[in-house]
Amino acid sequence: MNTRRLAAFFLLGFITGSLVIFHLTSSRLETLYHEKEALKVNLFETTERLYRLEELWKSRQEEVIRDIKLEINADEKNPFSELALKQAVGELVKGLLGEKVAGV
Repeated sequence: MNTRRLAAFFLLGFITGSLVIFHLTSSRLETLYHEKEALKVNLFETTERLYRLEELWKSRQEEVIRDIKLEINADEKNPFSELALKQAVGELVKGLLGEKVAGV
């Protein structure tokens, strides 16, 4: 009977200790859970704000001349004069590459 009583007290102490530890840690876990959810919301809002700022930045980037395409519409079909004209115009506009559109 003495061993049964000792086992019962041990079991009762174990259960009591478990309940005390559960109550001590449950409030901290709940606080951490709410903090985690608040951080998730904050992350979502920050990500959305970053996305909007990136879109705004892309739309406000200065437009730069990246490519020049020459198209010549001539009444006469002389390929030599057309090539010479393309070469001359190409020499004139090659300095425009990389320039700001507003400055041209």
